[in-house]
Amino acid sequence: MSPLPASPALNSLLRLLREGAPLVERVGALRRLLLEHPGTRQAWYLAWQPQAQTYTPVPPSPALPPGAGEPNRASDLALRERLVRDGRLALDELRRSASWLGARLRRAGVEHGMAFALDLQAGDEGLLLVASDTPQSAALDWLGLLLAPLLAAARGVTRAAPFLAADPQPALLLDGEAQAVEFNQAFLALLGERPREAWRAYLPANHGQLVRASLGQARALGEVEAE
Repeated sequence: MSPLPASPALNSLLRLLREGAPLVERVGALRRLLLEHPGTRQAWYLAWQPQAQTYTPVPPSPALPPGAGEPNRASDLALRERLVRDGRLALDELRRSASWLGARLRRAGVEHGMAFALDLQAGDEGLLLVASDTPQSAALDWLGLLLAPLLAAARGVTRAAPFLAADPQPALLLDGEAQAVEFNQAFLALLGERPREAWRAYLPANHGQLVRASLGQARALGEVEAE
């Protein structure tokens, strides 16, 4: 795995954080960002449940099978304390632990990757699981080092394109080179499971010319012929 590059998926995640979007939308954007990277097999975000003392997947994270034993005796408390102390834990070590989540990962066949303590929503503890195709290595260390300060900083930044979230229709933000910078939720829903690069299929073939013309004339263009 390589460090996260600038991408529409990253910009969308940061925008949702700045706008205080619902947790499920933040989780969806985070998973899309992680799953874009070669070698990422799966990604989950789990929220800490204080009363049950267990971690629970937050949609659209995939469900995990139940652990072994009686559910009313389930506990991830020792795991939580470990993550609070260390911030991260290799999945091969987590799955060997006596925690409820460790048993769930064993039953799900998850072997390689990393777990990170990550609060995707201020005030609520969470856990990010990233499963990889190969055994754990230092290549995953960049993820925890980058995500926590990145997400924390995003919450304090003013919105870059607030009109995107307000538009109920599929919309995206292009830069001066006619490259996608951000998508709103309606556009992401339109893309579905297709790669982010598929956004071009929803724009006219001459969208680059239209962007350059708009910038050159310093005004919005309307009632123009699209090819």
